[in-house]
Amino acid sequence: MKLAGLYVDGWGVLRDFTLEDKDLGRGLGVIFGLNETGKTTLLSFIRAVLFGFKAGGAGYEPLRGGQPGGRLLLEEDGGVYRVERYGRGNGKVTVELPGGEQAGEEYLRARLLRGVGPVLFNNVFALGMEELRRLEDLQKDEISAYIYGAGTGASPRRLAAAAAELGKTADNLFRPRGRTREMNRLLHQLDQLDRKTKALEQQPHRYLELRNGLAELERLRDGLRDRLAAARRRVGRLDVLARMREPWLELGDCRLALRQRQEKRPPGDVAEKIELLEQAAAYLDKLNTLHGLGAEGRKRLEQLEEHLRRQKESLGQPGENKVNPWPALAALALLGGPGLWLAFRDIIPGLLLAGAGLALAALLYAVPAARAGERRRREEALREELARLEEERAGAGAQLSRLAQEQASLEEKVGRAALALTGEETMTREQIPALRRELLAERDQHRRAAELQRHLLHMAGSPGALGEIEPELASGADHAGELRELQTALNELEEQLQRLVEDMAAVKNEMAALETDEELARVRQQREMAGETLAESARRWQTAVLARALLELAREKHERERQPAVLALASEYIGPMTGGRYTRVVAPVGAARMLEVEEPGGRRVPARALSRGAAAQLYLSVRLALARHLGTVLTPMPVILDDVLVDFDAHRLGGALQVLIRSAGEQQVLLFTCHRHILAAVEEERKKAPGGGGALADLSVVKL
Repeated sequence: MKLAGLYVDGWGVLRDFTLEDKDLGRGLGVIFGLNETGKTTLLSFIRAVLFGFKAGGAGYEPLRGGQPGGRLLLEEDGGVYRVERYGRGNGKVTVELPGGEQAGEEYLRARLLRGVGPVLFNNVFALGMEELRRLEDLQKDEISAYIYGAGTGASPRRLAAAAAELGKTADNLFRPRGRTREMNRLLHQLDQLDRKTKALEQQPHRYLELRNGLAELERLRDGLRDRLAAARRRVGRLDVLARMREPWLELGDCRLALRQRQEKRPPGDVAEKIELLEQAAAYLDKLNTLHGLGAEGRKRLEQLEEHLRRQKESLGQPGENKVNPWPALAALALLGGPGLWLAFRDIIPGLLLAGAGLALAALLYAVPAARAGERRRREEALREELARLEEERAGAGAQLSRLAQEQASLEEKVGRAALALTGEETMTREQIPALRRELLAERDQHRRAAELQRHLLHMAGSPGALGEIEPELASGADHAGELRELQTALNELEEQLQRLVEDMAAVKNEMAALETDEELARVRQQREMAGETLAESARRWQTAVLARALLELAREKHERERQPAVLALASEYIGPMTGGRYTRVVAPVGAARMLEVEEPGGRRVPARALSRGAAAQLYLSVRLALARHLGTVLTPMPVILDDVLVDFDAHRLGGALQVLIRSAGEQQVLLFTCHRHILAAVEEERKKAPGGGGALADLSVVKL
């Protein structure tokens, strides 16, 4: 498969970007661009179209406009497939076939990619320097399965297993007085076949024995199945008991705590008690208020009575407000009479004396009269005040009476609440918080008990089943120990049943053989085959003894001649790529996941001991070899390399380009680079190629 063109609608810094077939070339294609011109973005775009936007990596939203996505043109077997992906999330792919038909994701994965996944693609066919440097990526199961098992179809034998096998083969084949070794079993089999040959002479009698034995085996089998079913039911029951024990114990604790609480106080519903407690708290609060109001009322009544007493004292004695006329009459008599008499003799002095008498009499009468009027007015005001005070005292008394009645009613209610809550005749406001905490705790325990009861009922399945299980829970038996014993017994029963089924199958086979009247010939044939197998085992036993001395030779031969095809091809690449410093890539027997390179003199260097550049050359060799191998067994996909040659010196860069030239002759290779010296080295290699370019005659260079 070849990448014949692409179009980027919008992806990272790329917008409305197109590469055609002539840009990509038929051999090695070089895409040159400085930093941030879009090389890595282009590689991410190819991954995203093939495997979905999420496989392309984060951070590639269009920066210059356009719709996320685009298309690839893939050429295979002379036809061009158009793979287009747009949309949200992972994107929706559309595959247009050469004939114009359209397909989807399944066709892309199964027919074009042929099972190549994103991990394999990112680490073998399309990789950058970061992927190249990660040895652990090379060891992922999806990749290592191709590296270490692709050569012959089977993984190489582990060194420890091979050494143990070679060291113990002779003992495993034969041991004096043994029974399980191969040759011992063959000898025993030969003996059994001899006996069976003799027994076949009495086939009718043997057939009846087998039929009776089969009936007995079937009876035993049915019994074992019944025991197994009973054991499995009991295991299920014990499992339920084990899961129910903790909540059941907690439920018992809750019920015990509730009984202890209920023994300390009168019975009744907790919710009703909580409501009654809140009412009692309100009654007590109101009683405190009434006590205060009563005290204020009594104090006010006492003040009114004292005020009333003082006001009554202020009224004085009756008759104190009457006017005494005698002083006025006396003044009138003493001055008025003589004045009148004198007026007859001398009118002016007489009138003056008479007027003075009248004035004095009027004064003596008017002043006491005025005082008496004032006292009458004051008495009237006092009497009104006394009436008002009397009325106010009556009102205060009535209010005190009502307060007393209400207080008595509240005290009666508090008493009833106290009897219902504590069993005592009264209670105080200070008891309310403690009682509330106790009742709330009791309510929570009731709720927890109900929740545990529902949970247990759910696990048991029904009330009847729970009633049957509870006696077992209460017994305190060691259900965990019984469960372990039952599981052991269950395993033994299953093994017995398996052996019994095998015995029944053997009996049925033997009966079938007897029914065909060909068993004797087969037994004789088996004896001949067993004899030949014994002879072969004897030869193997001799070979195993000799193999111990040849272990190192066999190991070296295996590494030299039986290495996987991928590593053999990588060995062809490592020489030119390292300028002849290393000649072979090996994975030592017993350490199939460890890569080593071998020098011309035979010394091996593990991958972890190589410099960064040499390690990059090793990993690139392995990945190119793996890409080539996958091109033969799956599909020859393009190899896209993003600046993987930056750690190569000038000499090894030329060797690496030679390897890429060779690979480009077998499958498309696209080299992304931002280094002009790498581009110059490519041109230099083209000049060196005979015939004006050779494999590089189709070299294409695209500058971003």
